[in-house]
Amino acid sequence: MMRLATLRSVDSYFHKIRSNVRLASRPVSTPSANGRAWDRHFLYKPEMPVKIIEICRFHHNWMGSRDTKRTPAMKLGLAKGKVYERDLFGE
Repeated sequence: MMRLATLRSVDSYFHKIRSNVRLASRPVSTPSANGRAWDRHFLYKPEMPVKIIEICRFHHNWMGSRDTKRTPAMKLGLAKGKVYERDLFGE
């Protein structure tokens, strides 16, 4: 069992956050910045990344993508089906 344990799903989740949430990417230092690592996509309020990542976590666990047949919440038995945008925003 220990041999089969992997962090693949955790790594793929963090990769999804880093690639899709621009402010979660690593800063790049340019020659004109004199060694400073500042990016225009960073936020001034530290609580904003927490809120954005919470929204991404909810979307990943409860909504999934179009190709996802079963979300992580469904696999754990917490949900009977996907949560759709129409359920959140009401159409």
